[in-house]
Amino acid sequence: MADLTRGNFIEAQAISRGLLLNGTVSVGDPVGQDGTGWVRAAAIAGANISCQGFAVTAGVSGDTFTMCERGLYQTSTTLTQGAMI
Repeated sequence: MADLTRGNFIEAQAISRGLLLNGTVSVGDPVGQDGTGWVRAAAIAGANISCQGFAVTAGVSGDTFTMCERGLYQTSTTLTQGAMI
């Protein structure tokens, strides 16, 4: 049985813990390094930060967080919590 909640990782692989954030990230956000720490990855003019993984935990600047390189992220609201998958 799986205990699923909207917006959580069901499985995460290649996990790194204790990484220092230099911005705000939510669970599932793509993250990368900007030279001063980990931030939300973005492809915008002047700040092209490539995705190096995905946030498994949320945080703000100064927090440490956990990221994974690969994972299965559940976002469906049609699943029943506690149901067999």
